[in-house]
Amino acid sequence: MKKKQLPILEGIIFYMTKAKYKPDKSRNLFKKVFNENRHGRNNQLVGWPSTKATQRRHMGLAFNKFLDYYLNFEDFLSCWRPEYLDFKDKKEEENISRIKRLGYPLIDSQIGRLVDNFSDNPTAQEWKFAVQICAVYGLRPEELNHLVIRYGDDKPKLWCTYHKANSRFKERQLFPLMVLDIDGKPFDWCRNLVQRLGAGEKLPNIPKGNGEQYLGSYLRSIKNIWLSICAEAEAEAQECAPYSFRHRYAYVAHTKPTEKGTDRSPNQIANSMGHDLNTHTVSYSRFELAT
Repeated sequence: MKKKQLPILEGIIFYMTKAKYKPDKSRNLFKKVFNENRHGRNNQLVGWPSTKATQRRHMGLAFNKFLDYYLNFEDFLSCWRPEYLDFKDKKEEENISRIKRLGYPLIDSQIGRLVDNFSDNPTAQEWKFAVQICAVYGLRPEELNHLVIRYGDDKPKLWCTYHKANSRFKERQLFPLMVLDIDGKPFDWCRNLVQRLGAGEKLPNIPKGNGEQYLGSYLRSIKNIWLSICAEAEAEAQECAPYSFRHRYAYVAHTKPTEKGTDRSPNQIANSMGHDLNTHTVSYSRFELAT
């Protein structure tokens, strides 16, 4: 605790409250705490050298867990999302940063805001249902056209029969990752999505092959909320898109334990999202440090 966690907390507090330069996002705070903060006996050390890989990784975990708590339970803005990077060398940092910009993972509070801003007309409610399912099950927008319910011995299960040409998955069972409110409890609408679908609640009519285009077009029509979320992503040099619901699913799968308290393996997460492991690793390796 004293050697691996307390120095990180002291560094965060210093740069957020006492330093003249106050970082505006997690990456800048990370760089300050890890490369410039003075620590050790009599503060004779500066930063944690990359040669001490194990110690630096433990420091990174403590840093990420601190920000992750405030992001999820104190309603911090998404710019404070932890950066799950190892920073082994400059080349690796640049490569992972390039991959990260490919997909902005929404945070649960953003999804909650979005869901609350749909109109009451039938078309809006169909798209609202689509957004809820995409968020909880990590769907590609196109997969909204390929959902089926199968009944087992206990309760109905949601399956996706979408088959990408370059994928080995012809179908897969879907597993929910609930969207949580400020108190850390699932929103009520998360709990009965399969039952609503089975009862005949409609999803929007999306022409085959146009899932991302149609979902994106409708979200942009909700200007008062979607564009504000996009602006939050742009402030982090990223782009918010219909796939951001799916990126959120990957983020949660890698960084939050199961109900039993165990971590999910990258292979389990890849299977649940319909990826082969290599494809999944290229897209989401930035989250794996926390697992």
